[in-house]
Amino acid sequence: MIQDLRALPGAAQSLILIAAGVLAFVLALVLIRTGVVSWDEGLFTMLNTGTGSGSVGAKVVSAITTPIALVILVVGAGLAVNRVHGSGAILVSAVAAAFGWALANGAKLLIDRPRPYLSLSEAILRQDPARGTSFPSSHTAIVTAVVVALFPLLPRPWRVVGILVILVVAWSRMYFGVHHPLDLLGGVGMGMAAAGLAWLIVGAIAGAW
Repeated sequence: MIQDLRALPGAAQSLILIAAGVLAFVLALVLIRTGVVSWDEGLFTMLNTGTGSGSVGAKVVSAITTPIALVILVVGAGLAVNRVHGSGAILVSAVAAAFGWALANGAKLLIDRPRPYLSLSEAILRQDPARGTSFPSSHTAIVTAVVVALFPLLPRPWRVVGILVILVVAWSRMYFGVHHPLDLLGGVGMGMAAAGLAWLIVGAIAGAW
């Protein structure tokens, strides 16, 4: 397992990824705090339109973005990459997911942004009301963390699949009426930072052994 983990990017690349993620998060946070959100609300309204929660599309998206489904994603992604790169992939994906969850939920303490279905009269809520504040999206943070953390171990076609998974999950949060676009940018930023932390910590452990 240790030998497989040595394929992860080094400290310099990890720190660059963390910095890029923090920058994306801070940009989203500043735009929200300064009230530059008219385009954000407009884009949400455009992507939130459509049929109600009883549609087939809504049910499918709901099923693949539940907390249980995200756990299955983490385990499944690790196991899939495990076939080529060994059990180290499972460790990397699990650590990245844990950091993604912790960073996103910790960041929610920085700003109390209401969910779009509470702040926008035209918003359509297609699921049970979500808990906590709107910024950032923890779903997006966790999925981004896992996908980006596994990027160095994934064949190129599977990297494309991973990016598509991030996009589908991000879109679903707006489609279900629980997140604004800037919440998703903040979630992606926290996910990138989480992946960088996973590379840094797990890679250091591997190097020490």
